[in-house]
Amino acid sequence: MKGCGRAVKASSLCDPHYQRKLKYGTPTGGREMLPEVECDGVTRRCRRCRIVKPVIGFEAAKHATKHICIDCEASTKLFRKYGITAEKYDKLLADQGGVCAICKEPPGGDGRFRRLAIDHDHACCDTNRSCGKCVRGLLCRRCNFGLAGFRDRIELLHQAETYLRRNQ
Repeated sequence: MKGCGRAVKASSLCDPHYQRKLKYGTPTGGREMLPEVECDGVTRRCRRCRIVKPVIGFEAAKHATKHICIDCEASTKLFRKYGITAEKYDKLLADQGGVCAICKEPPGGDGRFRRLAIDHDHACCDTNRSCGKCVRGLLCRRCNFGLAGFRDRIELLHQAETYLRRNQ
């Protein structure tokens, strides 16, 4: 294929493009042809959103070698684990004024985490994943761990409040 740079194997195509032609009917797999260079050392094209971004937008991504940017990786995690889209996360964040629903600290307030955690009702879903309907809000890491420590039990929170008031 023109601009591919790989050795031609069959039907004037390299092996990956030939396999795509067999499977999808076109050498590009039904997608538009990407430019010859996907990574020039300064920028890289994300294979999921197909946007050229600075290389720094890929370094913390789990699949950095597969050219998937941090934003796409985060969106995939949101949907797989919590059943919500990045747009719904952004809406929740905007509805809360961009801060934790409990302590009102912005994300990154403790200097370590750039996103707020998604709080969901663990009683709703059997697994570690959420159906998306039981998402309650967005919390900073400390508040999320605090709720987890009390196992979402209101009576334990009241007992903790009584304990703190008694020992002030």
